[in-house]
Amino acid sequence: MVRKVKPKKNKAAEKDLKQKLGLFDQIPEECLACAEPFDRQNREQVMSWNVVVKRDPEVVRLYCPDCWQKAISVVKDFEEKIKERGSPEDGRQE
Repeated sequence: MVRKVKPKKNKAAEKDLKQKLGLFDQIPEECLACAEPFDRQNREQVMSWNVVVKRDPEVVRLYCPDCWQKAISVVKDFEEKIKERGSPEDGRQE
């Protein structure tokens, strides 16, 4: 029974890898936010840029490190403001 489980895991991992490699061709050539060009041959860019994949429909988005950091800081700021609004100051919530 143990032998049957391992091949199933391998097949699932193989299928996932094939899907990811298939999406590699769909990576845009520039940052979605600032249009900075992306060089697939540049190892530093490949390791530092962020790829976001939506499965339904299959959309691949690419962000440079600067735009990614700006987006993270905006989200964090937004979350803090939501927490401030939701926290009871006078024993009531807005």
